[in-house]
Amino acid sequence: MPSSLSVIRRLGNLLFRLLMVIYALEAEELAATRTAATTSVSIVNGTSSHKIAKEGCEDRCGNVMIPYPFGMGNSNCYRDVRFKISCNYSNNGPVALLNGDRYEALQITLEYVRINIFAPIHCGYGSNITNTSYVVSDIPFPVSNTSNKLTVLGCNIYGSVTVSLQTDQVDPSSAGLGDRFKGCPSRCDKHTAVPPSHCSGYGCCKTRIPNGLTSYTVQTSSLPVDTHDSTSYPCVRAFVIDREFSKIERLLSSKSDSFVPVILDWAINDVMTCKEAQTYHSSYACGRNSYCLESHSGPGYHCKCSKGYAGNPYLLDGCQDIDECNEPDKCGKDVICINTPGSYRCSCPPDMKLEIFELGNYCTPDEQRLLADQKNKRRLHNIVVIASSGIGGSIIVILLLAKSKEPIPLPWQ
Repeated sequence: MPSSLSVIRRLGNLLFRLLMVIYALEAEELAATRTAATTSVSIVNGTSSHKIAKEGCEDRCGNVMIPYPFGMGNSNCYRDVRFKISCNYSNNGPVALLNGDRYEALQITLEYVRINIFAPIHCGYGSNITNTSYVVSDIPFPVSNTSNKLTVLGCNIYGSVTVSLQTDQVDPSSAGLGDRFKGCPSRCDKHTAVPPSHCSGYGCCKTRIPNGLTSYTVQTSSLPVDTHDSTSYPCVRAFVIDREFSKIERLLSSKSDSFVPVILDWAINDVMTCKEAQTYHSSYACGRNSYCLESHSGPGYHCKCSKGYAGNPYLLDGCQDIDECNEPDKCGKDVICINTPGSYRCSCPPDMKLEIFELGNYCTPDEQRLLADQKNKRRLHNIVVIASSGIGGSIIVILLLAKSKEPIPLPWQ
């Protein structure tokens, strides 16, 4: 039969091994946390890593990306006919066409569409040249009044753009003239260089356009001039164009009909407001981890990914978590970044604490943790020594463990 002393020694060894197992499990859990902080999936806004079209639907026509609610082919690939894109494979390469193949789509984004619109030029002399008019109609989405300008080219003419009331959803009894009509004068004197190199009011002028245009009329008319202090130019052109278009100088010097880029503000306009849209769950366009934003250029709404998410908010699971920890030193040098759904948090290695300053975050020694480690090492030493000192020693071991109310940190942390 084993002696009492050998039994006590075995109990002491068993207790020591138990403590080592607990420490090992805690260390393994900490290592798993660190690994999770560095292996999250990277989602970067604006890159091809995002899924932009519905499953089984094409997402590109030539160089034009086609994000849902726009789409090609099967009707399941686009929200409704206004968002239908036809890809015409012509001799010059694939061309994306919008609104029953009427307008070429140059660019489609989650915020706007850039299309080509015909801009005729009239050259010659006489009132039939300076007094011109043409209509642009059946545009599927409103022309942006913040991203486009009316541009008028010619000498001593007034150019204007007017809402076509018969086709636009504008109530003439409530809309003032300023809401339906915008224009500017383009004058020339004997010092004016024609064609001009830029639009300054001489030989060319620019002005804003009415809000919400989907059909409009562009007109030019002659202005009275002093023949002794004026020059003439045989061509007249007026058009709505993307205000950021970088090749406007070519249009000013060209005497040929042209196509010009125009920005459209598209929106989901099944309903007027976000509040109304959210009551119709089956037709609500915004997916998970997104929110609704009302359109500023007419009725309807847009969808945006929530903070910390990126992708296509019009797809059910299009907004994916952004791993902010992929950014170099997101939390600060030598600070651990831990990605969380829609956000992140910063942490420090064991025995260190996080200090937050205006110039950045830092990990500094945790003095209280270090003192606790030292106490714990002494306790562990006492356990090993006392475990071999008899029955009374075993009772002291138990009392030591019971007395410690603080969690025992890992000795090697």
